[in-house]
Amino acid sequence: MTKRLYITSIVALAGMLLPLALLAAPAAEEGAMTIPEGIDLVTPERIGNPNAEITLVWSPQQVYGPFSDIPARTSYLREKLEEWTRAHPNVKIEPVIWGGDASAFYAKLAAEAASGRAPDAVQMPDLPIYNQWLQPIDEFIRDELDDFFPWTHEIMIDPADGKIKRIKFNTGTGGLWYRKDLVPEAPRSFDELIAAAKKLQAEGMESPIGGVSAPLYHLIFPMWSSQGRSWYDDNEQPTFGSNPEDRQAMIDIFAVYRTLVDEGLMSLNVLELANNMDWATEMGRGTVAFFLGNMWTSQLEQAMSPEEVDNWALTHYPQMTADAPRSAAAGGWNYGFFSDDAEKLELAVDLVMHLYASADGMAGWCEAGGYPPSRASVYDYPAFQSRFFQELSAVLAEAKPWPSSNTMQIMSGESTNAYEAMLLGQLTPEEAVDAFWEGTLDQMK
Repeated sequence: MTKRLYITSIVALAGMLLPLALLAAPAAEEGAMTIPEGIDLVTPERIGNPNAEITLVWSPQQVYGPFSDIPARTSYLREKLEEWTRAHPNVKIEPVIWGGDASAFYAKLAAEAASGRAPDAVQMPDLPIYNQWLQPIDEFIRDELDDFFPWTHEIMIDPADGKIKRIKFNTGTGGLWYRKDLVPEAPRSFDELIAAAKKLQAEGMESPIGGVSAPLYHLIFPMWSSQGRSWYDDNEQPTFGSNPEDRQAMIDIFAVYRTLVDEGLMSLNVLELANNMDWATEMGRGTVAFFLGNMWTSQLEQAMSPEEVDNWALTHYPQMTADAPRSAAAGGWNYGFFSDDAEKLELAVDLVMHLYASADGMAGWCEAGGYPPSRASVYDYPAFQSRFFQELSAVLAEAKPWPSSNTMQIMSGESTNAYEAMLLGQLTPEEAVDAFWEGTLDQMK
């Protein structure tokens, strides 16, 4: 064969084989691109591939983001963000971190949403004003909804159209902490609590009951919501001052705490101890056997030995009667989604689920962040198998969502003022409730 004929034959053969090779080769993923080697994937300005064609705007609160000063959180989020962006090389994330004055941020977010400029995914409160702009995410999360505690559905689902518009990705609540080595059975009613406290007082414990100084969330809400009462009407007007039955119910609740002080079972130091760590210290000193409010074992562990921590247990708040329904106030943060681009919306939900809200994501985030999960199944993960978390999950299963509105913010401050004046003996329970009502109305003007 001549050299020319040989070359011609090779060219012809290549022409026949090339189409076959192209058919056999796997097609490149449409839109996929390579992430440059050696770059930092998580920076304050950009997360992921700088050459990506799709940009997601993600807005977490500062201490819930990857650039906080809490090492466990930043380490977890950086790892999860790198995982997600490597799996999505055609997407880069623009982080817009918020913090500081929450009210200012809420107002700014509403203005951005109204003008179509809100971030694609935002950490946000429960305030219903945003529902009109939030995008439905049912197709991405509906199958997982039942794993979230039932009370979260009231926040995640917009009552106006029945569509899921938020993801409740962590939570918190309170209850009755009690010394199980001193109290054989947890009190279910305030009469039972008072009887147990008087017994301990007779044995030498001066003021056995402690409690938070800001009362609305932890001291008033559980009994109010247990009775099935509403906080305000459709116009966000409080009902406890205008409805005689509601007013009397509020007076009865205030009177319980006045009784605890009048009988010496609760010291006025409840007005001075400002935070959970203060109370953990008191619990460690053995000055109280009951604590009404929020508390985490991490704080107890700083104040006492493991054996002493194990003496404490968490249960539901006591109620007016032992057979009254259980109740507690549950809160926590949400993510909402504003993008009306179908592809971006799906990517934004997937990002939040990966970081915070899938079962695995929530287990990882809540362990790193130190928060209780809002999904029941996450309490089966090893990090949440302790007795404390199992007790906490039992409280959360029967909790009710903390109402989120401007009215409730006003009521929180006014109830604290009235409650403190009552405990100091400056007002009767009736006068305190009337002051609570009048102060709320004045602030609402």
